[in-house]
Amino acid sequence: MISKNAISMERFALLIFSCTLIFAFSVMFFFTDGKTYLSNLIVVASIIGMVSFYIHRYPVGFKNRHIIWVLLFYAIYLFVNRQVHGDQYGIMRAIIYVIFFTFLIPRNVFLLKAGCYGVILGGFGLGVISIWQYNHGVARVEGFTNAIIFSQTALTLAILNFWFSVSFSENRLEKWFHIISALFSLGALYLSQSRGVWLAFMVVITCFLLFKIKTKPLKYISITLGLLLVLGMLCLNSSIVKNRIDSGLSDVVNMENGNYSTSLGLRAVAWESAWLGFLDSPLIGVGTEGFDALKQEQVKLGLVPQALLNPELAHAHNQYLQTLVIRGGIGFIFLLGILILPAIFFAKEMGLVSAGVFIPISFAVGAVFDVPFEHQSMMYLYSFSLIFILFCHELKQDLL
Repeated sequence: MISKNAISMERFALLIFSCTLIFAFSVMFFFTDGKTYLSNLIVVASIIGMVSFYIHRYPVGFKNRHIIWVLLFYAIYLFVNRQVHGDQYGIMRAIIYVIFFTFLIPRNVFLLKAGCYGVILGGFGLGVISIWQYNHGVARVEGFTNAIIFSQTALTLAILNFWFSVSFSENRLEKWFHIISALFSLGALYLSQSRGVWLAFMVVITCFLLFKIKTKPLKYISITLGLLLVLGMLCLNSSIVKNRIDSGLSDVVNMENGNYSTSLGLRAVAWESAWLGFLDSPLIGVGTEGFDALKQEQVKLGLVPQALLNPELAHAHNQYLQTLVIRGGIGFIFLLGILILPAIFFAKEMGLVSAGVFIPISFAVGAVFDVPFEHQSMMYLYSFSLIFILFCHELKQDLL
């Protein structure tokens, strides 16, 4: 009877961990409060995982904990900075939840398949949502969040889907599901009209071609020329692309005329403010508690335009500058750590052409125009992507 209960508990743990992975890569983005639901699900999964492991003692966690330590050190610094002058509690909590999850996740191929299916579902879901919103008059689709977060999610799922189609598809059907899901994700990326994430996508493609061109120069030079041709045709014929480019050029003209109320204008003001704030407190920043007071003081002294007090500028619209002003130079080092160290780690473990390299690159470029690591859903997506890539790699190594 005890043995049967133990087996049932192990199966239940596999089920709840599988549901968590599927939720993280798909369902979280289908609801406005998806990140809250995911937090609750991770807690439940971790508790069940502890009980199940205590009963059955099956293999759990990771052999290589490099990524976990990188995330943990970042969370620790957020905690320290919060004690000094305020910081993002939700981001710190999300990282800790993910770390608990990683220590208790069963090393079972069933979870690998569940995560892959979650990535497929996520790509299809974002594509369907974007098409539905666009057909119902939403000029710039954004799902249930905002357009930039939506587009960063779409790019991440596109990378994961393309990578799984090459590395972990057991049959042609799975391979094509991943490819089609990736194309749906790219459709969502296109319709979200985020110029920063479009740039991230182009950087990822460029890196991929540069990494591969050494092995088969003629093939990848031909692909590069083909992509340039497609990009040129898209810029000439797509009203969406042309409008976004024209909008950016118009914003530059308005800034030259002293009008900072546009998208790029507000960003320029926020960037200047954040840089000046960093210069005032270069070591540990001003914290979230001093951020609003800093902006008020800067406007009062005439250091930056009045547009800085626009409600849309709740942050610096640049992760690097936001980190410098909130967490100072020390925090900036930790930020570079969670971007660079995982990419280096995966490059050594799996080669340059892997999702573990391209996802940090995409977030690093997207962070120039937004603050992904100030959003709990994006921190969940980034950390879950990294740990799941490592999980797949270790399981594949075990099966060899």
